[in-house]
Amino acid sequence: MTYKYLLFDLGGVLVDLDFKRSIEAFMELGCPPELFQGEFWSAGIFKEVDRGTISVEAFYDEIRRIGHLPHVSNEDIMKAWNQIIAGVPERVFKALIKAREQGPIYLLSNVGAQHWDLCHQTIMRYQGEDALNWFEKTFASFELHLLKPEAAIYRHVIQETGLKPNDILFIDDRQENLDAAAAEGFQVLLSTNHDWIDHLGFGQS
Repeated sequence: MTYKYLLFDLGGVLVDLDFKRSIEAFMELGCPPELFQGEFWSAGIFKEVDRGTISVEAFYDEIRRIGHLPHVSNEDIMKAWNQIIAGVPERVFKALIKAREQGPIYLLSNVGAQHWDLCHQTIMRYQGEDALNWFEKTFASFELHLLKPEAAIYRHVIQETGLKPNDILFIDDRQENLDAAAAEGFQVLLSTNHDWIDHLGFGQS
């Protein structure tokens, strides 16, 4: 596989996600189980958060409405939502360090402002550094008001970086995001359980 630059997804590729843990936390607050059926996390209110088209207060109010949680605090809602973020294994940070030695690395993520801040503050910190600063450029959906797999978000990456799409290997855990990127000329790699590390040879000591 010949590429010059790596473009990483965040959740599911670098950061481990635990949807079950977050669902259990919301249910402990009183949310009905049927609320989490189907594409709950990638639709509706959460999609608006990732697109950056809803305020934090409006998000909390909508969660209280759809979850039948009129008396639950903003803090408790945020704690339950944050349970989706399970952390980053050390081997991911070590692999990113090796990837940077090859050349500039980039990040493209569907992420809301709250979780982006959490990653900066704690989740993506390694040995005192904010690993998000290791990337040449980061593209967060809430800042762009665009979402994967919309073609416009991949075109934005090309426009902002000035790179040729066929020089970029985009790593994501969702096939629909990769298909859309490939249609714009990107090389793509589907990754689950951090298998990109060994696939690209960054797991070798």
